[in-house]
Amino acid sequence: MKGLPIQNIPENILKYYQKLEDEYNRNLQVYQSLFYQNPEGVFSLDLDGKFTGANETIATRSECDQATLLKMSFSDFVQPDYLSRALAHFEEAKKGKIERFELKTITAKGNVLDISVKSMPIYVDNAIVGIYCIVTNITNKLKKDKEIKEAIENLEKANIEKNNILESITEGFFAIDSNWKFLYCNKVVERILRMEHKKIIGQYFWDLIDMGNAPMLLEEFRKALAQKTRVNFEMYYKPFNMWLEVTAYPTDNGLSSIIKVINEEKRIEQLFTLEKEALELNASIDNTADTAIEYLIEGLQKIHPDMICSLLHVKNGLLHNWHAPDIPADYLQLIEGTPIGINQGSCGTSAYLKERVIVDDIENNILWDKYKNLALRFGFKACWSIPLLDKGKSAFATFSTYFKTTRIPTGPEMNSFERIGDLLTTIIINKKAEQEILLSKERYDIVAKATNDAIWDCDLKTRSVIWNNGISSIFGYNPSEVAYTTEWALRHIHIEDRRRVIDKITFQLQQKENTFSDEFRCLCADGSYKYVQNKAFVMNDPKTGKAIRIIGALQDVTIQKQTELKLLELNEALKLRADQLAVSNTELERFAYVASHDLQEPLRTITSFLQLFKKKYAGKIDETADNYITFAVEGADRMKQLIMDMLEYSRVNTQLKLNEEVDMHQVVREVLFNFSGKIKLSGAVIDVADNLPIIHAVKTQMMQIFQNLISNAIKYQKVAVPPHIVIDAIEKEQEWEFSVKDDGIGIDPKFFDKIFVIFQRLHSKTQYAGTGIGLAICKKIVEKHRGRLWVTSIPQEGSTFYFTIPKK
Repeated sequence: MKGLPIQNIPENILKYYQKLEDEYNRNLQVYQSLFYQNPEGVFSLDLDGKFTGANETIATRSECDQATLLKMSFSDFVQPDYLSRALAHFEEAKKGKIERFELKTITAKGNVLDISVKSMPIYVDNAIVGIYCIVTNITNKLKKDKEIKEAIENLEKANIEKNNILESITEGFFAIDSNWKFLYCNKVVERILRMEHKKIIGQYFWDLIDMGNAPMLLEEFRKALAQKTRVNFEMYYKPFNMWLEVTAYPTDNGLSSIIKVINEEKRIEQLFTLEKEALELNASIDNTADTAIEYLIEGLQKIHPDMICSLLHVKNGLLHNWHAPDIPADYLQLIEGTPIGINQGSCGTSAYLKERVIVDDIENNILWDKYKNLALRFGFKACWSIPLLDKGKSAFATFSTYFKTTRIPTGPEMNSFERIGDLLTTIIINKKAEQEILLSKERYDIVAKATNDAIWDCDLKTRSVIWNNGISSIFGYNPSEVAYTTEWALRHIHIEDRRRVIDKITFQLQQKENTFSDEFRCLCADGSYKYVQNKAFVMNDPKTGKAIRIIGALQDVTIQKQTELKLLELNEALKLRADQLAVSNTELERFAYVASHDLQEPLRTITSFLQLFKKKYAGKIDETADNYITFAVEGADRMKQLIMDMLEYSRVNTQLKLNEEVDMHQVVREVLFNFSGKIKLSGAVIDVADNLPIIHAVKTQMMQIFQNLISNAIKYQKVAVPPHIVIDAIEKEQEWEFSVKDDGIGIDPKFFDKIFVIFQRLHSKTQYAGTGIGLAICKKIVEKHRGRLWVTSIPQEGSTFYFTIPKK
């Protein structure tokens, strides 16, 4: 037919060729779209730009094996002219943005490629840890166009393959002509539009799409057609409640487009943004927890419009309204103060069980039997609830969401719901802790202002020192006169004390002691010196154990120190006087012994004659005389006893009857009898071993030892815990070892020596009564018996006191 005039060609032949041409044009659009429809390679980077992962496609296009690629940075492959642009997009992605851009790259073998990149942040635990990139090689466009043209020559085969491919992909694909009529769509587009294929093909695009809800779609499609360029964008299409990612390509006679439903990706992105912004709100000291709570709940309802959320307090076993912006006030009033427990609706049951409760059908669920009529009256048909637990695993609130339809949670819905619940727990607990810290700081500031101590805080790294108002009230310095450095502080220590103070601090830091104290003199603003007692606490780095701060308090002890110096002078005088008194006391003891001994002889004579007189004349004179005689005899007897006691007293320190046989069983029984009232009052249980021996000692002094040790065991008991005391004895080669064991508050080992010193106490008189002499007396008695006294103890577990008495 070549060369024939067109009017000579039969009409059916012309129609056949016109059909072939239309089919050719449509398939050309399809294959061009297939070429561009998906990214060809993916890789991930860390925050330094180094590869952390790449697929085989990336390695192939980079002309570099994967092992070598993972040792390199993405900048190694960027053409120098494009490096600054690539780094700028990389920095934006690190800030959480999704970036799309094109670059020229150089492969490992020096070949140049044009690529299109979509980069997005990788989140782990709400923090950006890397960048994820999708790469499309756009260098091969002409080559692919040629392949498409060659494929069109085999139209029937290509059409079948095309249809199979388009129907197998997960994204939606459609093509429209220049008049906006649908030429083709796959099954994914049918599902998105909720229409059959035959009702779509041939229809005008804007008859099926609501232009008022898709202004971006119209704008971007017109741009693609007018500028003959590819466009890519995201949009929310309200009629279908969908987020879509749309890519469109211009063709010779229309437009082809790939549509992907990105509801889940967008939900995650929105959820990340919501969580980040809520945490930022909560981090502000000016905001209360309620500010972040309201923002979170209202934000979740925007992400999931079907959710109607509620937050309830749990207090004293009852539920109280906290925040529920879209729940009717009448409903909230009716559920206010309902108890927690089994079958108390979703919230009450969840708070009681401390676990998630999902009710998908309120009307037919036993948990809602008491409240279902109320819920149904307000249109609520499903309710999910989770408890918010504090650090002690107690439910302090419940977070729930209601629905107007019966429904089981989808994976994305439950993920969002639980994540917001976890974040609410974190925000509320952290805000409460923050408020407690602020209150504690406020109390500290008040105490610091009220105290007479100069409180200081030294940062060992920066060598800076912070002072409270004590630097002014005690030493008279104006804040403007104070240099907040360690050098200034040390310079104001008396020159005679300075080296000793520095050496002690250095020694304490080396010994890793947490607390220490010292006394020295400090220079005042008026040039005088004051004695101060410095009590300090060392703070260590929990990871390295190295000291990082010292906090201390300087207490003005000038008056006490002056008094102490005066006391030292008095002590010297008293020592001299004591020596004189010791001599005098010895003479008095001798005098008492002699006087009491010599007084007994005339007293015996007087007593004898009075008794004879009473015997002979009693009842023979008169009643008055009898009374006189009786008084005289009784007075003589009393005087005799007094003299005997005086004689015994004079022998106390000089004559110890160490050879007296003492039954230690009998001694303990007598002591327990004396303490029976105290034992009963304390509820003490006392176990006494059967093997207590008979020893040679002073009985009264053995009783005194047990009285002191048992008394202490009862006294230093744990709160509300009756003491348990065990008395035992062990026979050794040369001695008997006795022990008194208790389960009381115990003693820190560093105080073992201190407790045996006279008048030394480990507790204030308001905590435990006593003078601090009991154990010193015990030690003196044991040493006089040539024995030993010691203690073993574990704080809060109890103490055991041991003493020995030689067998001979």
